[in-house]
Formats: sequence, C-alpha cells, structure tokens
Amino acid sequence: MNGLKGLASFISEKDNIIIFVFAGINICIFIASLIIRAIGNSIRYPKGELITGTGARVQVSRKTGKDLRGIGRTLLVLYQIYANLTAVFPLLGIMGTVAALITVAESSDLMANLMVALTTTLNGVIWAIIFKCLDAVLSAPLDSFLGVVDSVENLLEEAGKGDIEIIDDNAKVVSPVAGEKHEEETNA
Repeated sequence: MNGLKGLASFISEKDNIIIFVFAGINICIFIASLIIRAIGNSIRYPKGELITGTGARVQVSRKTGKDLRGIGRTLLVLYQIYANLTAVFPLLGIMGTVAALITVAESSDLMANLMVALTTTLNGVIWAIIFKCLDAVLSAPLDSFLGVVDSVENLLEEAGKGDIEIIDDNAKVVSPVAGEKHEEETNA
C-alpha cells in the first residue's frame, strides 16, 4: 500500500507537467499534419501533372499516385496519434485528481491537495476541449485528401480500360496498352 501512496504522491506533484508535455506533443503533431497536408496538396495540384475534368480523358502519373499514397498514409498515422492523445487528456486530469485525493489521507494540508486535484482535472479538460476543436480543422481536410488518394489509385488501376492515360514524369503520354511513349507533349 505504501508503494501506491508513493506513486499517488509522485503523480499529484507531476500531473500538470505531464499534461503540458502531452499538450506540446499534440501541438507538434497538429502542425506537422498541416505541413504534410500542404505538401500533399502541392503534389495533388502540380503544374498539369494530374489532369482531371469533364473532358473525355484523364491523365495521371504513377509517381503522383505513389507520392500521394505515401503522404496519405503518413497523415492517417499522425491523425490517429493525435486523436488518441486528445482522448488521454481527461484521463490525465482524473488521474491527478485521484492521486491528490489519495495523498489527502496522510497529509494535514487538505486545501493544497484539493487544489492539486482541481487544477489537474481542469487542465485535462481544457486541453481535451482545445484539441477536440482542432480535430475539426484536421479531420475534414484529411478525409478529403484521402478521398483524392483513393481516386488516383483507382485511376491508376483502371488505366488501359478506358479514357485514362498514364503519363511519365517528363509529361510524355505513355500508351496505356503497349507502354509506348507518344511523341507529342501533353499540356503541362
């Protein structure tokens, strides 16, 4: 039982610091996700490499598909870490509350322990609310971006079955059937 009280004492002293460290990590993940999404958008909308529209043909390069797939996977992993860390904040607040209340039993300073209990709970809830609001900024564009990645992957799979052309990295059209390069340049 002394080990549990010692752990509770340590947690009640360090819980606010732990909450702020987790908040810093989550902020870094959020910023990294925004940067990677911007990089993905620059690949998604290059100077004519991925051409889609209402016309009868679609052009896409395998390199674009591969790059978008990698960025999409990275964004998905970062988002999963972000969402799981966000869910931990209320638990950290409750952990600080319980730890502070456990230490009340052997301490005569009741008000100090209750203040630790209340501040850790408040910090956990505040950070959870902040990151849940930021989640709205991150999740909708991520879903949209992953939809584009799926579309590009589907286009690459369907190449040669219709009006979809694969272009190489030099903007030369590669025949979807024979793999031969056409002499004419595509609109870049």
